[in-house]
Formats: sequence, structure tokens, C-alpha cells
Amino acid sequence: MTLQWLRHLDHRPEPAPAHPAKPIVEGELNTPVGRRPRVRTVWQMDEGALAPRLISAYPLEATL
Repeated sequence: MTLQWLRHLDHRPEPAPAHPAKPIVEGELNTPVGRRPRVRTVWQMDEGALAPRLISAYPLEATL
């Protein structure tokens, strides 16, 4: 995933009072075979870090 991809997605921060914020990002992911599955990713911004780190990523159910 690239920063360009992240800039165009839905972003819903979910702060936890005793832990760093873990933004949830959802959107389509371009694949080499042309599919565009919707995925949800969870990121964590650690204190002093320059960029967030990926915690989890998983596909969302397809809507018909």
C-alpha cells in the first residue's frame, strides 16, 4: 500500500485513551490482475514516529 492509496480512502480514527490512536482506513486496493477488492486496514502512530505502521489488513465483504 502506498501513501497515495491512503490519501483517497475513508478514514475513521478510533482513539484509545491509554494507547496510541489506531486509525482505520477502508478502500479499494488495485491488484496486478485488475481486481479491486475492498479492504480495511488498521494503523498505529507511535510517539516520535515519522509514519504510521500497519497493524492489520483484511478484506471486506463484497457488495452486490
